Amino acid sequence: MRRRRKIEMVKKITINLVVFFFAIYFLDAQGVSLDNTGGKINNLGTIRVRAGQVKNLNDTIDGRFEYTATCPAFTQEVPNIIYNQLVISGSALKVIDTVRKVGNQPVPLITRDSLLLIDSARINLFRGDVWALGPVANSSLIFGNKEFRLAGNTWQEIWGNGNFPILHLDNPYGAVVARGGGFKVDYQLILSRGEFKNSLSNNFSLGDSAKIVRYFGSSLTEAPLFGKRVDVEYRGDGKIVSGAELPTDEKTLGNLEVNNTKGLVLSQNVTVNDTLRLRSNIYTEPNDTTKFTLTLSSSNNPEFVDINAEIDGSFRRTNLKADSSKIVFNNAYTYLIFPDEASKNGASEVTFRVKPRTFPPFPFGENKVKRHIFVVARNSLGNTISEFNPIFGYGWRHSKDTSVNETNGLDAYKLKLQWWDGTNWVNVGEEDIVQFDTLNGWAYNVVKAPYSIKSGDFAIGTSFFYPLAFKGKAILEGAWRGNGMRNDLRSKNLIPKTPPNVFPYNRDPQRENIVVNSIPDSVVDWVVLEFRRSLNDPNPIVYTCFLAVDGKIIGRNGEYPITNNEIQFDTSYSSYHIAILHRNHLAVVTEEKVDLIRKPILATIDFTKPELVMGRENALRPLAKTPEGLVFGLPAGDVNGDGVVDIFDQIGVWTERDFEGYYIWDTNLDGIITTRDLNYSINNRGRKTFLP
Repeated sequence: MRRRRKIEMVKKITINLVVFFFAIYFLDAQGVSLDNTGGKINNLGTIRVRAGQVKNLNDTIDGRFEYTATCPAFTQEVPNIIYNQLVISGSALKVIDTVRKVGNQPVPLITRDSLLLIDSARINLFRGDVWALGPVANSSLIFGNKEFRLAGNTWQEIWGNGNFPILHLDNPYGAVVARGGGFKVDYQLILSRGEFKNSLSNNFSLGDSAKIVRYFGSSLTEAPLFGKRVDVEYRGDGKIVSGAELPTDEKTLGNLEVNNTKGLVLSQNVTVNDTLRLRSNIYTEPNDTTKFTLTLSSSNNPEFVDINAEIDGSFRRTNLKADSSKIVFNNAYTYLIFPDEASKNGASEVTFRVKPRTFPPFPFGENKVKRHIFVVARNSLGNTISEFNPIFGYGWRHSKDTSVNETNGLDAYKLKLQWWDGTNWVNVGEEDIVQFDTLNGWAYNVVKAPYSIKSGDFAIGTSFFYPLAFKGKAILEGAWRGNGMRNDLRSKNLIPKTPPNVFPYNRDPQRENIVVNSIPDSVVDWVVLEFRRSLNDPNPIVYTCFLAVDGKIIGRNGEYPITNNEIQFDTSYSSYHIAILHRNHLAVVTEEKVDLIRKPILATIDFTKPELVMGRENALRPLAKTPEGLVFGLPAGDVNGDGVVDIFDQIGVWTERDFEGYYIWDTNLDGIITTRDLNYSINNRGRKTFLP
């Protein structure tokens, strides 16, 4: 089929060249009927050249100018000047010539008001382009390889049953196909700027092997009448949503090239029958609820001109070779290999749905590489094949650029392809050693031998699961005794087994259900942890726990670190602003989010370090000087929990002095309210918490 098209094209070009050279011969044989040498034409009416040639016309001619030679054996030259209204008619061959140049380059013929190509005129367009700034009527036969450009500064109409070798819309106000349309674009439709407004009743057709080039900032209203095949290319600086330029049937689209900078968003299912070339991404899912599929029916692998280009969404291959060659899917590193027909197990098509920067939506998915892969194989009847046996290659973004990196802090050398069996993540098979493309920021690997691949969801992860966990340290100023904290309240058995209904414990919705069997010996007091998704999170994750004398923040049963077995962390969220609150000390919060990623916990969230907390030194109280530096703690004295140490706190302590027990006014946490407790509220007067 392709060879026959080439032969037909060669014949057509040969005939056109013969006609062209005969045209030149007859052109030389004719005389000049309008010679403007040394003069200037001021035209307010109509100039009609019925035979012969023109010579030395003005660069610009107003009024109406007509070339109307009718003898088929003769040729009439149409100079590339600026016309107001240009009419070309008659069966004599008209040649768009390039006598006017800027430097050594010919400039286009320009029509300002209108361009009328009528009465089945024959026009040679081998030499120069034509730019129309107004409406265009075309019932002529045009041959050549130059373009007709719609380049106005207001919307333009176009109609007629003629043809254009190349038609170019370069008008930000667009063009309208009017009066039934009817024209044909032989080789190329270029949409640079504006909307090409056609409709079912005002439409045009494309040649059998035509190409549509669409730039960012342009569009096509309705599908044209496609020929047997069309190629489509996207260009420009921006993201483009596909439109009527893509045929809806599965047989017409030959090549698809995505060369615009920010990718293509599909608005329909698309089938490519020859070559798929990507310089940027194709997105098959315009939103969370609308999902389309891109299909490649040929055996040609997609060409990733930019190695970072991907198909984000569903990509279907229907020509599955069983000759040990790669069948590439959504990116250059993701592929299948079928060593033989048996390894296909009846599969006639395979679809990969790859979602970059997306955790698999299953339990423990957030401790995987941030990339979700779904694979389904189907037979010729469209039935899903439960398993088949290819070699499986896969890749993910492994980059220092955090905006694209997907490794999620995991040890890349321990990562494997895993399949979700409905309950757990199961390693797929024996793999090679992970490889890295450090220049482009990718990591990739392959399941080495043909292995049983089941249709379903896949992730890239490790067999070792580390729970999300918190490991923290803090000091309460009131419990500090010069070289460490004391557990006087625990020694006197004053700490209740259920946190009291006072601030901040009453911020925990589970407070009433918290009952511990015993208070560990090392405990100083109850504290509250808040995990805030944003600094002003109205519904933080709250966990009430204990503070030990060595500063460790421990679980209600002494757990350290505290994992998601105790704290109900978000299933797909691991970064939080973390705050610690106490019943008579000012709360502190981390200045930046802390990533509690699922991996072995090494770092401690140390609330004694001013550089970690919001407000720095102003949020903490220096307690002692050591060889390693100052020791800081949470400031004591905020007995009413309003976030400020002031006269009301002092009055409260003074009023309740001499009481013994577990009270908020006991700021030094020794079990009795005295003037020592009042001193903390006085010494810290004016201090405020930096926790919103």
